[in-house]
Amino acid sequence: MTTFRLNLVFHGVDFDDDAVFEALAEHPHILWRAQGKTAHATAVVEAGSALKAAGLVSQQVLAAVPSARPLVAEEDLVSIPDVASRIGMTREAVRNWADGRRQAGFPLPRGVVGDGIKVWAWADVNAWLRTNLGIGDDDAMATQHDIAMINAFFRQEASPLPMQKRR
Repeated sequence: MTTFRLNLVFHGVDFDDDAVFEALAEHPHILWRAQGKTAHATAVVEAGSALKAAGLVSQQVLAAVPSARPLVAEEDLVSIPDVASRIGMTREAVRNWADGRRQAGFPLPRGVVGDGIKVWAWADVNAWLRTNLGIGDDDAMATQHDIAMINAFFRQEASPLPMQKRR
């Protein structure tokens, strides 16, 4: 089995409710933060696939907090300073990799935020680091395809059941 690290967003988790807080504490492999009306979970779980890992985490959360509903899985997006901090290297070293000055094939950025700050999917950067430099996280990250599959699953689960045809 593979150990996956996933970022999942839930609705219906009230951190001000002591019973909810205690129920979630029963799962120490899930770290939580509140952002507005949503609850963001970072979970580390063993499973055969990222989709199965997301399903397992969702089941655990729903068993602990029946009012919770999974909304989306999110990619872990990182900037050059984030990458440098995670791997204990300088920003300049990471910038050189990203610009192709030291190692070829650094992943393409997912986009640009703020004042022109490039961001990458940590899953892509981590895979590149492990392949090219032998460093990075041991946990598997959900790929862009995995995220799409998980989100499709969450949408399907949230959809009302189709009406049965009347005879």
